[in-house]
Amino acid sequence: MKNTMMIINSMTFILLLIVGGVLFWVMPRQLISQDEKRNLADFPLVNQQTLLSGKFERSFEEFYNDHFIFRDAWMGFAEQLNTLKGVENKEFKVITAAVTPEQAASTPESLETPEIPATSDPSMPTAPATPDGTVDHGNHLAKGNEATNSHPDGKLPINANAVNAVNAVNAVAGSDELVNDFSKVKGVVIVNGRVVQNFGGSKATAKPFADLLNRYRETLDPSIKMYAMVIPAGSDFYLPEQVNNGVMKEKENIAIFNTLLAPGITSVPAYEAILPHKDDYIMFRTDHHWTGLGAYYAYTAFAKSAGLNPLSLSELQHVEKPGTFLGSLYKYTRDNSLKDNPDTLDYYKIPTDYTATLYNDSAPNGSPWKIYAEDRTDYTVFLGGDIPLMKVKTDNPNNRKILIVKDSFGNALSTYFAANYSEVYIIDYRSFKGNIPKLMADNGIGELLFAFNTFAANSNAVVKYGDAMLK
Repeated sequence: MKNTMMIINSMTFILLLIVGGVLFWVMPRQLISQDEKRNLADFPLVNQQTLLSGKFERSFEEFYNDHFIFRDAWMGFAEQLNTLKGVENKEFKVITAAVTPEQAASTPESLETPEIPATSDPSMPTAPATPDGTVDHGNHLAKGNEATNSHPDGKLPINANAVNAVNAVNAVAGSDELVNDFSKVKGVVIVNGRVVQNFGGSKATAKPFADLLNRYRETLDPSIKMYAMVIPAGSDFYLPEQVNNGVMKEKENIAIFNTLLAPGITSVPAYEAILPHKDDYIMFRTDHHWTGLGAYYAYTAFAKSAGLNPLSLSELQHVEKPGTFLGSLYKYTRDNSLKDNPDTLDYYKIPTDYTATLYNDSAPNGSPWKIYAEDRTDYTVFLGGDIPLMKVKTDNPNNRKILIVKDSFGNALSTYFAANYSEVYIIDYRSFKGNIPKLMADNGIGELLFAFNTFAANSNAVVKYGDAMLK
């Protein structure tokens, strides 16, 4: 009897292997994983070099993993098991997960690296050609030798290597320092269909960023108006009291930061402007960013601080794409309750006519751009993603010019500024390689805003990049 069972088990196992092998080769293959937002691996090239080097075996393993039969079902089952690891009560779930460098590009702002999304919007510029005449389809901020649209006023005199988008982004994306600095934030909370990061900044972590802005204040001409906006990421608004004990850590941290600023820097009360609207759709539920509405309320706070009249909501064109995307915090947790309730893309378009120019390593020439990438179905709708440098020019007669130095939260925020300024310059701190004082002096920019979320404002990496742009 024992031998019979062993034979049956062996035959069953062999049969499963044969059936699985046949199905692997005959079943239709997916080319793209919508859930993971990536292309699945192609069958590897077979030749003497790949076979002898071992590259074929490694590539075939990747190909097999990407096309395993019923892969999506197995991944869903694995995600279900993963979320069970969290600590859960009837109201919320706490998930603690270690984050590897490989995961960093798809995790929260506390582990954020620059993204260079591809574009299919015909109104956006196509990928520029490479020196050998081919087109780089990998990202839309490629080598830049085909940028032929000269700036209308001939300014923006940055040296040829000032903004090397591809190299800069690749360098940051692989930066161990960024990963190590931000990987302290490993816990998130899922509550009421929303995933929230648990903020834990302090005076010690806020002081380096305040000191950085003070160094800018000392370096820049006294006539330049400086503003600092620290943006709440939602920890105060949505964390259960059982997790934060009712302590508003973001509010406390922002208040401490503001006390450390030099007298010549105006702090913008974005937190206070957003707080009354926390029950509105101001923050995405599955992504670490705010929505267009959240950014709008912060914009109104800035406008009042700068002596400007902000646009009313009724003057803006509201765009909604319901159930559009699952964001970075879903990818971090893979929680099924989030997967079943995707976010709505929500943004507001200003009625102002403008021309936007994107600059890369071919400066002072640039490429025509738009502040809304309307074919997108996620947060990259704002500015088209994180880019090194953009100039937005309007017919506003006040001749006020502002430079915005920002993290990705600033993407949504900066779309409103063309309504109030004749020129708006937008820099992403992670990939701009120029000198800010020189940029401002050469282009007659009289105002400077630093706009960073609380996690970034408590990061040593931000200070490092900020110092590099000062020097």
